[in-house]
Amino acid sequence: MSTWSPANDAFPGAASGRGTSPEADAALFRTAISYLLAGEAGYAYLCLDRMAQESYAVAYNKALCCYLAAAYEACFRLLGEAERLLPHKVSCGSKPLPPELAQWEFKKSSPFCPMPEDAPPDIVRMQLLRLKAEAAGKLGLTEEVKRIASGLLGEYMHIKNLMNKTPTNHDDI
Repeated sequence: MSTWSPANDAFPGAASGRGTSPEADAALFRTAISYLLAGEAGYAYLCLDRMAQESYAVAYNKALCCYLAAAYEACFRLLGEAERLLPHKVSCGSKPLPPELAQWEFKKSSPFCPMPEDAPPDIVRMQLLRLKAEAAGKLGLTEEVKRIASGLLGEYMHIKNLMNKTPTNHDDI
């Protein structure tokens, strides 16, 4: 009869509750993204929370889990953490999209997309700001939504809608 050890664990990090190696963290991240894509925000969050290594992709995806569960304050806080983990002076979208894709991006794309681990930082910033605008809108932070909108390179329809719907200004988070 064998006993459990990290060397023979079928899912590294699962028994200890924390990822114990880069390989374990990678497996937890992939599993979390699978859960997110299947609509299982709680399971995704649990996987992300077990990772030893924190990154902007981990913080963003945790924030997305919180948003999907209507935990908007936690979402907003985690997005702030993701921003702090981004390299400094990263701007949004260093290369413009072709016109047809830009039109789709600004009018129809969803701000609720899981973030891959190795997404380029300029795309990460856009994705992060779009979700942050949604969370700010849910929290009634009108000025924050406007600030975020001015930092993005396009006129996202979902953010325009937020600015039209947000009746109050509670920028005290």
